[in-house]
Parts: sequence; structure tokens; C-alpha cells
Amino acid sequence: MMRNYSNHVLICLRVFIVECFGRCKDIVKGKDVRCIATFSSKARRQLSGLHAGPRKVAAQGRETSINYGPLELDSHADTIVCGSNCVIMHHTGKVCDVSPYTDTYDPIEAVPIVQAATAVDNQETGETTILILNEAIWLGEQMDHTLVNPNQVRAFGIQVQDNPFDQAPLFLATEDSEFSLPLECKGTIIGVTTRTPTALELQTCPHVVLSSEHEWDPQNVRFPKSSRTVEEEITRTIGAVTREDNSLGDGDEQHNETTKVILDLGAISRRIMGSISKERKVSQVETVDVPTTRAFQTKGRHTSVTPEDLSERWQIGLEASKATLKRTTQRVIRSAVMPLARRYRADRMFERKRLGGKWASDTMDGRVKSLDGNQYAQVFTNGGFFAEVYPMASKKDAGIALRTFIMDLGVPEHLTVDGSKEQTGKQTEFVKQCRKHDITLIRTEPERSNQNPAEGVIREIRKRWFRTMIRKRVPRRLWDYGLRWTTQVMQRTSTEAGGLRGACPLEQVTGETIDISEYLDFGFYDHVSFWDNAGLGEIQLGRWLGVSHRVGSLMSYWILTKQGTVISRTTVQRITNLEKETTEMKEATAELDRVISGRLKEEFGEDLGYEGAKPNPADWSEYLDHDPDFQA
Repeated sequence: MMRNYSNHVLICLRVFIVECFGRCKDIVKGKDVRCIATFSSKARRQLSGLHAGPRKVAAQGRETSINYGPLELDSHADTIVCGSNCVIMHHTGKVCDVSPYTDTYDPIEAVPIVQAATAVDNQETGETTILILNEAIWLGEQMDHTLVNPNQVRAFGIQVQDNPFDQAPLFLATEDSEFSLPLECKGTIIGVTTRTPTALELQTCPHVVLSSEHEWDPQNVRFPKSSRTVEEEITRTIGAVTREDNSLGDGDEQHNETTKVILDLGAISRRIMGSISKERKVSQVETVDVPTTRAFQTKGRHTSVTPEDLSERWQIGLEASKATLKRTTQRVIRSAVMPLARRYRADRMFERKRLGGKWASDTMDGRVKSLDGNQYAQVFTNGGFFAEVYPMASKKDAGIALRTFIMDLGVPEHLTVDGSKEQTGKQTEFVKQCRKHDITLIRTEPERSNQNPAEGVIREIRKRWFRTMIRKRVPRRLWDYGLRWTTQVMQRTSTEAGGLRGACPLEQVTGETIDISEYLDFGFYDHVSFWDNAGLGEIQLGRWLGVSHRVGSLMSYWILTKQGTVISRTTVQRITNLEKETTEMKEATAELDRVISGRLKEEFGEDLGYEGAKPNPADWSEYLDHDPDFQA
């Protein structure tokens, strides 16, 4: 008897698990059971920039298998949730916490928000269409189906007919009705079968966007208010009663049946129920921004940056630093204890933002071969105080620089260049990129450098970098890191010039408020300490060379080590003023500079000046004679 009772308890427990957690086989009855939520608690994981764990991205040719699964309409998931029948197009850089239908279970933390794609095949024509799902939560292999919130796609203008009691068929359709997708019912579930697209299909098949790429905040979304109350709607329905009276025939006493529809109770009930929102304990997805890092903060290293600090580290005026802090955000907190969330770059492959206005590009000579082997740099500018620079080993790499610029920021509508063969040759990578992305390439007249705005921008960049190099005693072979840092500061500095009205040049290009957290703690070529061997080794000293956007995690930095090599590390700390005054630190930094100076000795003159507000005029004269850009 006791054994039968135990078996009964086990069976009840298994049924409960099936009903709570997912689409699986009912162990007891052998039937398919659809569950409200498939979410389970798991530890927070680190998210990397371009290699985020077990990502399977068919768009990049990394996944060959085809996974089929239902795409279901589900208003209980307040955000689109993508399963294994989708692939990632790009990451938005944001994460969220996903909660199940009851507070009994812990939420899944730091789930990435992505742009995803899934393929649907037309059974009649055989045509394949790619459905693009923006602002979607990525659960991947954790779910064998995709949930689509109908209100999220309605907010984008998609027509959704998901009422099975309506006379119209079930469907999704674009606002212009050029594309429609028939839906089917499986029990009470409305949806359609989709699959993961292949890389070829992503490139050749038509794309239909179902949701907006702008941030979707389900907790604060505002839908249009109804123009009528429930009572008015009921009155309006009653007023639309139809009567059909059949008149008597001549001399015939027989009456045809008279139909009188006074109240359509079914229709009224459906309207009332549809207008009243009920709180139901079902699957919910709470979308939040990247969680704030919880850690103890040391006062000497990670303080709130004042305008004076920013002015000193960025080498800009005090008023400009005040305006910059006001027009940007500083949301990320650096921590010496806890690991940081890793970055997702927007690796867009099939959609490119179009950059309006007149853009220009030119090749800049580095004058000396850098530590990384770079001799030149390709500069892109919009003539509106925005400039981006890409160091390269050879002039023929200008096409690669253009491709990287397009991936980072977008496609310029018009691009002005000079007549160099690397930028105008028919078979060059530069011209191929222009043809591929439909860029209008404008070529300047020979010997008319004033027709290319990039010429003046290069001169300004070089002057700013030269001032930093003299002031901080930076070896010239680090010019490529210095130019990148110089342009990144220019992009993020508030200015009133050029009609920007206090905005940052990068804000004007992207249309988004710029976050400068990664640039607050350090100035270029500052002394820093860092931990090697993934934070397990001893503390070492180095020189700060900038933010390493394409290597490592969020807030990773380039560090020049004592061995004369450049590495990327997150475990970087600023040396405090109190530490700088100790004899031990003074000797250590002096030894570091002596060794680096020996490894990166200048071609002429070892002493590049001194640290202070103004460089030594005697140091300027030697460079003025050497560099033609300073002779104008």
C-alpha cells in the first residue's frame, strides 16, 4: 500500500513539472502538453563581444543544420522570445532578466536582446521569406519555439488577425499589405511553422521586418486610447440591430419566418472581454537595461569624474568638459572586485545605416612605422567635427578600412576622395565596397587638395596628437594608438561649433546619447597598474593606450607593458595621487619609463619634453622642421 502511494506521489510530481516548465511529453498520459513557460533558473553568464558562448549564427555560416519550430502568438510574453528556429542577425548590446509565470522560480538573468531572423516557406509558391524580429530576447537552444507578442508587432504597424471567432482568416500582414502570412490554430495556440534560414537565404530571400528596432519597453509602452467607452460600444452594437421582415404574398395567409436579431450576446461578450484587462499569472518577460554592477568601490580609483578631471585627462577646456558631461551618460561602474558584463558589438550583416551628408576620406602618413607595423591611417570625416581613423600597414588597405567604417557606423551616401589609385582604381577593395553599398564616389581635381575636407581634418588631428605626444612624452612609434584616442575624444566632446549646439559629433552621426564611461578613468599614456594571467598574477605597471573595442570585454584597455608589447586587459587600475608620492612607486614608474624608452627609442632625440600644461618650445622646433603638416 505504501509503495502504491509513493508511486502516486511521484506521478503527480512529474505531471506538475511538465505543466510548469515546457513543451515536452507527458510521462503519464503520453500526450503533448504545452506549458506556459519554459524558463528555468541558471547562473549569470559572461557575454563576449563576437563569441557569445554557444551562439549558432547561420548568418555567418557557422550553423548548417535546419531547426523547425512553431512561431506562436503569445501576449503573455511581453517581448518577443526567440528559440532554436531563429538565428541571430546582430546583438543590441543590451540584456534583460526573464521571469517565469510565478515568483516561485528565479528569473534568468542577463539574457541578451538581439535582432533575430527566422524563415517561413510558402507552401503554395515555394517562396521563402525571412522574418526579422527586432528587440527580441534570445533563448536559443533553451526553447524549441518562438513567442511573438502581438502588441509588439502591432506597434510597428503590422496587421494581426488572431481572433479565431472572427469571420476573417488568421493572418499577419504588413501595413501596406504587400506581404501576408497565414496563421493556423493548434488547439488554442495560433502560429505558423518556421525554421532557421541558411546563409544563402539570408542574402537572397526577401526580408520582412515584424518589429521596430527602437527600444521596446513593455512596462512603459503606451497604446492609443479607445475613443468609446464599453457602454458606448454596447449601445452602438444594439443600435446596429438588423431586421428582416418578409411581406405576405397576394392572397396567401402563409407568413415567411421573420428574423429579428435584438442582441448578439456572443459579440457583445467578446468585445467586453477584449476591453477588460485581467491580471493573470502567466509567463512574463521583464525587459531591463544592463544591470548595474554591484561591488564595493574604492574611493581613490573609481570616483565620480568632475569637469576638472575630464578636462585634464581629455586635454580639453573646462567649459567643454562641463558640457560633455551634461550631454553624455556615464552608466558603467568600473570595479576592482566583480567581473564586468561583456560587450556585444552590433555585427550587422544585412542592414546598414545610411549616413547622410557629405563625407570625405583620405590617407594619412604616419611618418614612422608604428609598434604594430602600421605606416598609414585612413581618415573618414563628415565635415561636421566628426572624424574616425583606421591605422593600416599599407595604402592598399584603404578598402578594408572603408569596410570596417561601414560595419561600425554605416554607409555614407556621398564620399569624396583624392585621385590616389588605392581609392579610385577599378579593381581595388575601396571601389568594390563603394559599388557594393551604392556609395556615390566623388573624385577631386588633381592638385586641388582644398576640395577634400579630409585634408584639413588630418591637419587638425595631427596637431592635437602632437600636443599630447610632447606633453606626455609619448614615443612616436605609438602614433596609431594616439590618433585613435585623439579622434575618439573629439567624437565625444561637446561643441557649439558647426551648428551642433552643444551636442557631441558622434551623437549627431548616430542619433543616440553617447556613453563615455570607458574614457573617464584614464588619460592617454597614463601610468596604470594591472593584473596579468586573468587577474591571478602579480600587479604590474604599464602605460594606458586607449580602449580596446574589438578585444576583450566591456571596459577593456590597451596597455603598453614593460616588455614593449601591447596587451588588452580589464583588470586595470589608475595609480592614485597618494601612490605616486611613495618612493617605491616613483622608482617603479621611473624604471618602467627607462625600459620603454630603450625599447622604443626615437630616431632623433630621446627627451620629448616634460609633463605639464605647456610643452617645451625647444622640443617643438625639431618637429616643426620634420613634419610638413606643421609648416602651413
